[in-house]
Amino acid sequence: MVSSSLRGRLREAGTRSEPPKVVVLDCDGVILESVDIKTWAFRKLFEADPEFLDQIVSLHIRLGGTSRYKKFELVYRDILRRPLSDSESQALGREFSRLVVAEMLTCPMVEGALAFLEAFSGRCPLFIVSGTPEEELREIVAARGLSRFFRGTYGAPRGKAELLSLVARESRCPSDSVLYVGDSQGDLESAIQAQVRFVARVRPDRLDPFEPVDGSHKVRDLAELSARWPELWAAS
Repeated sequence: MVSSSLRGRLREAGTRSEPPKVVVLDCDGVILESVDIKTWAFRKLFEADPEFLDQIVSLHIRLGGTSRYKKFELVYRDILRRPLSDSESQALGREFSRLVVAEMLTCPMVEGALAFLEAFSGRCPLFIVSGTPEEELREIVAARGLSRFFRGTYGAPRGKAELLSLVARESRCPSDSVLYVGDSQGDLESAIQAQVRFVARVRPDRLDPFEPVDGSHKVRDLAELSARWPELWAAS
């Protein structure tokens, strides 16, 4: 369910009169086509509770970009309705990581992602901000040979809004000179909270989580973001 104010909030977090000085990218669904991998892993993780599986997977998808540990907490509290200890949560996290990491090392990149990184890393500082645990995220980025493009790679347990603010401080530039490219409403919420710009990546073959907003602040992939770069900042 999309809030009635989403159109204005996406516009507010979108364009400004000049190009951003810093670009921050989510990883899953923006750099790597890994969203389906994590959905599969989440389903695998809770297959012992088949009667709740559709609800659990729906929660995982709805809260795209949220830390896996927060999702575990909500699954146990709101769906399974049983306590979740810290040790059980950590065990779920380890198993989720085991299921996901090998797949993420070989999954395709988002269309245009490598070309975008190669072109833009020479034009402005690039960062990753993700809901994936930071150590695991850095391992994946390094193994994919992508570390050279980024000034920083940041993940959980710190929240995305906090990390976006950190990037602005590290880059010594106003928050509205920072652009975040994300693929979920949670990413948009974080951008608004951190007062940075936002562009939504929306896969053409999937339900658009940003409906009914028009396409002026959305791209299909990073190839389109590159192609529309001048237009985006002239449109404000």
